[in-house]
Amino acid sequence: MNNTRSYQETSKPCLTMALLAAFALVTACSDESGTTGGTGGSGGTGGSGGAGASTAWLYGFRTQTPDDLTYFMGVYPEIPSEPDFDTAVELGPSARIHSFEQSPYTWDGEDSTYTRWNVDRETLELSVADTVSFAGIGVAGDFGPPAFISETQAFFFALRQGVVVEFNPTTMEITDEIIVEPLVYEGVPFTPESSDGVWYEVWTPVVRGDLVLLSVGAYDFTDFTLPIDGAKIAVFDTTTKTVVYRNDERLAASYDDFLVADDGTVYQIGNYDTAARMYYGNLDPSSFGARGGLLRVDPDGTYDANFFVDLTETLDTSIPLFMAFIADNMLVAQYHPEGYVWPATYNEFIDVSATVGVWVSLDLTTLEITPFTDLDDYDLFGIDSIIEGTVYAWGRTDPDGVQNSSLLRRESDGSYTEISKMIGGQIRHIAKLW
Repeated sequence: MNNTRSYQETSKPCLTMALLAAFALVTACSDESGTTGGTGGSGGTGGSGGAGASTAWLYGFRTQTPDDLTYFMGVYPEIPSEPDFDTAVELGPSARIHSFEQSPYTWDGEDSTYTRWNVDRETLELSVADTVSFAGIGVAGDFGPPAFISETQAFFFALRQGVVVEFNPTTMEITDEIIVEPLVYEGVPFTPESSDGVWYEVWTPVVRGDLVLLSVGAYDFTDFTLPIDGAKIAVFDTTTKTVVYRNDERLAASYDDFLVADDGTVYQIGNYDTAARMYYGNLDPSSFGARGGLLRVDPDGTYDANFFVDLTETLDTSIPLFMAFIADNMLVAQYHPEGYVWPATYNEFIDVSATVGVWVSLDLTTLEITPFTDLDDYDLFGIDSIIEGTVYAWGRTDPDGVQNSSLLRRESDGSYTEISKMIGGQIRHIAKLW
């Protein structure tokens, strides 16, 4: 689920993360040899199924209150219409849920461990297969999913610390610790003990051949005005095990997840709060790149010099917000129209109830704009996964401060059908394991 993003509750202020956590663009994969079952983890036995389940859906979710987060996951013969607490495995407050081939994986940010899970093909119950610890390498906190290259090779990116960890996702053994140029702002070192200061962040990797592409987001937890220093990507070469950073100043600042279209084209989007940082920091927008826009990243990890959509110009607005997804060469985006009244503070702006804007569809060839009313019921929206050619998306509402989450399926006519809903939390990850 971005672009899901989305993501860093253990390391960022909670107001900011209420928005960022909604943007996770997670990867769903399928097709690996069967695994054996056993007992589940804490809080449950895993999924429920029947003899020789023909399909297995991984379904991850979390409960969410102002004071607590708790993650769960289960495996089911079909996507459940609502979370099933009785059969789900409780993972705790700092988990992240991923999947590759037919195996679920979970990251524990408190213990710095990564776990591969077995799924019983008869009962769909979950059991721990193997766990690898990253604590000895100094990797801690909250991170995006690894880049899974094959059944024997994956890479875990802790670029702020200047470390890429190579491991075997089947045996769960660390095979290499690669030291790379740290991703830091003007030489300011990353300190995981503090959520203050300026830093860069990457989230969901995109694999293209021998390269892993990562979009770089910029965050400032001092005065909310910096860094606005152009779009950035990190490109990791899996053969030379080196990383390079690239910059494009057509965009003022980029978000920490790519927007991958339904045809696989990789786009980089503007950070959702760039206009707000300029407004509250009394910065002159003419001194920077576009406050909101769309860059295209080629498979070789370079920016396409011939493609750029300036949403500030195209939508005739000074406040572009969220770019939800691209399907059939149509970008669905949200923005505040002219006349929007800014809240008194930045924190009020990033509160979800204050940022609900207008949804539109933009043809990326003709730049024709049409209303997109399918999303009027949702504060936030984005693609979660594309599974066997079908787009699954998430939508979020925040009535009276209670966060609700919906999973929607895109139909052949382009409409969306709600197939699962959670009250008081978020649906975080789905994948068809087989």
